[in-house]
Amino acid sequence: MQSTKEYNGNELILHYYFDDEVEGSKYQTYNDDGLTANAYEKGEYELMEFEAEQEGNILEVELEAKMGSRYQTSVKTIT
Repeated sequence: MQSTKEYNGNELILHYYFDDEVEGSKYQTYNDDGLTANAYEKGEYELMEFEAEQEGNILEVELEAKMGSRYQTSVKTIT
Protein backbone atom coordinates (compact mmCIF):
# COMPACT_ATOMS: atom_id res chain seq x y z
CA MET A 1 0.00 0.00 0.00
CA GLN A 2 1.53 3.28 -1.10
CA SER A 3 -1.15 5.65 0.18
CA THR A 4 -4.07 5.71 2.62
CA LYS A 5 -6.24 6.30 -0.47
CA GLU A 6 -5.66 2.61 -1.24
CA TYR A 7 -6.93 1.54 2.20
CA ASN A 8 -10.33 -0.15 2.40
CA GLY A 9 -11.58 -0.58 5.96
CA ASN A 10 -14.43 -2.81 4.78
CA GLU A 11 -12.08 -5.66 3.86
CA LEU A 12 -9.97 -6.74 6.81
CA ILE A 13 -7.52 -9.62 6.94
CA LEU A 14 -6.95 -10.69 10.52
CA HIS A 15 -3.81 -12.65 11.37
CA TYR A 16 -3.57 -14.20 14.82
CA TYR A 17 -0.32 -15.84 15.83
CA PHE A 18 -0.92 -18.32 18.62
CA ASP A 19 1.51 -18.47 21.56
CA ASP A 20 0.60 -21.00 24.25
CA GLU A 21 2.40 -18.88 26.86
CA VAL A 22 0.01 -15.96 26.31
CA GLU A 23 -3.44 -16.35 27.90
CA GLY A 24 -5.05 -13.43 26.11
CA SER A 25 -4.47 -10.43 23.91
CA LYS A 26 -6.34 -7.30 22.76
CA TYR A 27 -5.99 -5.01 19.79
CA GLN A 28 -7.93 -2.05 18.46
CA THR A 29 -8.07 -0.39 15.05
CA TYR A 30 -9.44 3.05 14.18
CA ASN A 31 -11.27 3.84 10.95
CA ASP A 32 -12.84 6.97 9.48
CA ASP A 33 -13.53 8.24 5.96
CA GLY A 34 -10.01 9.64 5.62
CA LEU A 35 -11.37 13.02 4.56
CA THR A 36 -13.16 14.55 7.54
CA ALA A 37 -10.97 16.73 9.75
CA ASN A 38 -11.38 15.94 13.47
CA ALA A 39 -13.53 12.90 12.64
CA TYR A 40 -13.15 11.47 16.15
CA GLU A 41 -14.39 14.65 17.81
CA LYS A 42 -17.30 14.80 15.35
CA GLY A 43 -18.33 11.20 16.06
CA GLU A 44 -17.56 10.10 12.50
CA TYR A 45 -15.34 7.13 13.28
CA GLU A 46 -15.34 3.42 14.02
CA LEU A 47 -13.25 1.42 16.48
CA MET A 48 -12.82 -2.31 15.89
CA GLU A 49 -11.79 -4.20 19.00
CA PHE A 50 -10.27 -7.66 18.77
CA GLU A 51 -9.83 -9.84 21.84
CA ALA A 52 -8.48 -13.39 22.02
CA GLU A 53 -8.47 -15.66 25.06
CA GLN A 54 -7.10 -19.16 25.42
CA GLU A 55 -8.35 -21.71 27.92
CA GLY A 56 -6.97 -25.22 27.53
CA ASN A 57 -7.46 -26.34 23.93
CA ILE A 58 -9.99 -23.59 23.19
CA LEU A 59 -9.14 -20.25 21.59
CA GLU A 60 -11.95 -17.70 21.58
CA VAL A 61 -11.72 -14.60 19.38
CA GLU A 62 -14.22 -11.75 19.79
CA LEU A 63 -14.68 -8.83 17.42
CA GLU A 64 -16.65 -5.75 18.40
CA ALA A 65 -17.33 -2.60 16.41
CA LYS A 66 -17.95 0.66 18.26
CA MET A 67 -19.15 3.55 16.14
CA GLY A 68 -19.18 7.25 16.82
CA SER A 69 -22.63 8.81 16.99
CA ARG A 70 -22.45 10.10 13.39
CA TYR A 71 -20.54 7.26 11.69
CA GLN A 72 -22.13 5.64 8.63
CA THR A 73 -21.35 1.94 9.04
CA SER A 74 -21.11 -0.61 6.24
CA VAL A 75 -20.79 -4.36 5.87
CA LYS A 76 -17.33 -5.72 6.67
CA THR A 77 -15.56 -8.77 5.27
CA ILE A 78 -13.13 -10.21 7.81
CA THR A 79 -10.97 -13.15 6.83
